Amino acid sequence: MPTAVNGSGAYTAISAGGGHTCGILTGGGATCWGANSNGALGSGSFSSSLPTPTAVAGGLNWSSIAAGGSHTCGVASGNMYCWGLNSNGQVGDSTLTARRTPVLIGGDGDVLKAAAGGSHSCGIGANNEAACWGANQYGQIGDGTVTDRTRPIFLTLLGGGSTNSVTLQPGMTSVALWLKGVSAGPATLTVTTLNFATFQAALTVRTP
Repeated sequence: MPTAVNGSGAYTAISAGGGHTCGILTGGGATCWGANSNGALGSGSFSSSLPTPTAVAGGLNWSSIAAGGSHTCGVASGNMYCWGLNSNGQVGDSTLTARRTPVLIGGDGDVLKAAAGGSHSCGIGANNEAACWGANQYGQIGDGTVTDRTRPIFLTLLGGGSTNSVTLQPGMTSVALWLKGVSAGPATLTVTTLNFATFQAALTVRTP
């Protein structure tokens, strides 16, 4: 039967992962509990497990949180953060290194919601555009491949025109873009891969 979670405080959201659980408190803080050998609780440690709610490091004000297999993602002040196991790039920081505290992944204050699968992660922006990263052996990233992705690509339409801005990481030679097109029916989502020269000529490039 259901058992009350230890500790004080009221929750506005909760998410259950593979071996851990996370929630957002009414004041905006986040706590996690359970398995933590890969840092999924975001508490700053790699302890094997923590059986009671423990504050997520950073003191951020969370609006969305999602517990994955052994990692976690969340949205704070409109920006995406992830932490925990990163063997498939599910943290999204261009590495395969596990993270024990929240790592800023992207967003310009316009990310609305985080989602986490077993070994991949996704986010939704203010314009209802989606981006995913991490394990992709079944095509769960949605980019038309089965190649793992260690970093999301965020594409933002500026002023409703044809000029776009995207953040590139050093050393990238090509980019896969999720391009949203509107037809008479529902909006469609396609994937286009451009080499760097073509990409630079077509778009305004904003590097970190």
